[in-house]
Amino acid sequence: MTNKMATVRFIGGNCHALIQVIPEEDLTQFLQAQSTYWTKLLADGSTHIVDGGRKDSFWHSYNVDIYEKQLLRDSSNNFIYEYVRTQEIPRCSALTKKKTRCLHAAKLDENYCLKHMEK
Repeated sequence: MTNKMATVRFIGGNCHALIQVIPEEDLTQFLQAQSTYWTKLLADGSTHIVDGGRKDSFWHSYNVDIYEKQLLRDSSNNFIYEYVRTQEIPRCSALTKKKTRCLHAAKLDENYCLKHMEK
């Protein structure tokens, strides 16, 4: 079975005017685009903003732009996703068996990742 591909055009936010081709089955009501910026928790309790690179074990949070699917398509029949808001995604607050903080991102509007929400 082949996946039908869809062309998506983003309006507003950090992805403004970006056009992406993605599997049509991935076209949910909302799409998220992760920022390249993330914050790192320093030993003194302060945070440092990092641009790009891979998040290390001291990462604290990052932002995503949230886009909502519009009812109408554009003149080229592209799906349109319009910027709604920017949301901070914190790191999961749970402690592992080794007493270190979980490395996963918390679910949107939650304090825990999916694994730790189930407990």
